[in-house]
Amino acid sequence: MKRAGRLNLSLDGSLNSLIERSRARLVFFLVAVFLIYGAIAIKVIKLTFFFEHENKNSINFTPTITQGKDRLSFFDRNGILLTSNLKTNSLYSDARDVKNPAQDAKAIRTVLPELNEAELVKKLSSKKAFAWIKRNLHPREMQEINNLGIPSLHFQEEEKRIYPHQNMFSHVLGMVGRDNQGLTGLEKYLDNLDKVSFEKLALNERLDTSLDMRIQSLLHTEMSKQLLKHKAIAASGIVMDVTTGEILALVSLPDYDPNTPGTLTKSNQFNNVTLGVYELGSTFKPITFAAAIEKKIIDLHTVVDASEPIKIGRFRISDFHAKKRRLTAPEVLMYSSNIGTARIAEKMGGPILQSYFRKLGLYEKVKTEIAERSLPLMPAKWTDVTTLTASFGHGVAVTPLHIASATGTLVNGGILYTPTLIKIPEGKKPLGTRVFSEETSETMRKLFRLVVSKGTGSTANVKGYFVGGKTGTAEKLVNGRYVEGKVISSFMGIFPMYAPKYFVMAIFDEPQATPDTYGYNTGGWIAAPVVSRVIAAMGPLMKIKPVDENDEAIQKRFFIDYELK
Repeated sequence: MKRAGRLNLSLDGSLNSLIERSRARLVFFLVAVFLIYGAIAIKVIKLTFFFEHENKNSINFTPTITQGKDRLSFFDRNGILLTSNLKTNSLYSDARDVKNPAQDAKAIRTVLPELNEAELVKKLSSKKAFAWIKRNLHPREMQEINNLGIPSLHFQEEEKRIYPHQNMFSHVLGMVGRDNQGLTGLEKYLDNLDKVSFEKLALNERLDTSLDMRIQSLLHTEMSKQLLKHKAIAASGIVMDVTTGEILALVSLPDYDPNTPGTLTKSNQFNNVTLGVYELGSTFKPITFAAAIEKKIIDLHTVVDASEPIKIGRFRISDFHAKKRRLTAPEVLMYSSNIGTARIAEKMGGPILQSYFRKLGLYEKVKTEIAERSLPLMPAKWTDVTTLTASFGHGVAVTPLHIASATGTLVNGGILYTPTLIKIPEGKKPLGTRVFSEETSETMRKLFRLVVSKGTGSTANVKGYFVGGKTGTAEKLVNGRYVEGKVISSFMGIFPMYAPKYFVMAIFDEPQATPDTYGYNTGGWIAAPVVSRVIAAMGPLMKIKPVDENDEAIQKRFFIDYELK
């Protein structure tokens, strides 16, 4: 019994000892497995994230943040894309990994021969962690660079702003810098928007502009052809909805392609429409008339003496095509008489004329989305002579956009709207400021129509569209002196005059006369035909039905007994 008992005790002890040893071995095995697999995992992670540095035969493709902020795409009022972003890759070097700068530079130039070799060697020798080699590579260039197998080269994803219509909208859309920041035009406006304005415009992924691709193309084409034909040094064009202030087209020539900023020059980057300040001559006369009519200083039966030039001090005011007789008020505008307009201004007085210049915003920059805007040039001292000369646009200089805004006010019922490049939603009426009465505006419509049907603007007439307008021809001020023969020729047209909707203006800087203009380089011969062609093509596009100009109701409404009795 005792032996049996001892045997049992011995077996139990041996079994316990065996279990303890097995446990220790198992723990050791598990720890070893963990360490082995841990080492493998670390190696996998290292190979995954640092493979590029381990393999010297490939280029590092490192994840990066897009340069610049994501920019909204711009669309015209009909949903046509005007500018957007394109994902591209740019090439940079981590010069700390460069072993042979000269050798690498030669290799890189086999793919990118336009790079300067000396500058490239300098960058590769800098030992800097980041040095741009070339921005926005073509996919083919990217592949060929990759095939070189230079370990110090890396690609970084960026966004490149693209302008599919090239020069067409250059001055209105503007352009961006290398890092996609807005530099000019609507691009700069977008960057300058605060959070409140951004939300107010309900901007999400796009900006719907007021521009119309069809009208912009039409105006750009006609302006470009006339610029070349008459060898003008510059030109400006605008199409605006006078009932809202929306700008449908804005052209400034010469222009540039924002896709290739290297083509920029001092002249082609200048926005003539918003930065150019010009004496626009007789386009100011309607403002003088509207102010005098509003204040009941004249009416359509008023007669003024335009038989002789006005001499005041050392100044002499004369007419280009003098009638040398008394003229009715409608004849004064119809024949564009400086003498007659000055007589009306003299009767009205300087303070009244000045006050309407101010009400129409002619003493301040035009309030619009483009940042590149100029302040008008107004006389520092307003004298009796100033009153006479300013009445027909002599000695006062404004931008074309100022005239567009002011003239729209004269015909749309007397409301001044802020010119805008942002589309106004359907059914929303923009806020405006009343400057003239509806009655004054109706009278001005009659006078504008008379200028085209019977006066100096006859070359702008388009059958069925009831065009009204005004010519403008002003000698240029060069180095403080007016130069004979160097003129700013302009014409502004509005149609249809029975229900004014669109303002169209063309301006040419120093145009040259041609045989078909009979030696003239005036607004009526140079600018008016352009406006006429734009309106003729634009009418059907905007679904404006031509009317019978001999219709009795229209004839009665626009009848003016302008002849001197």
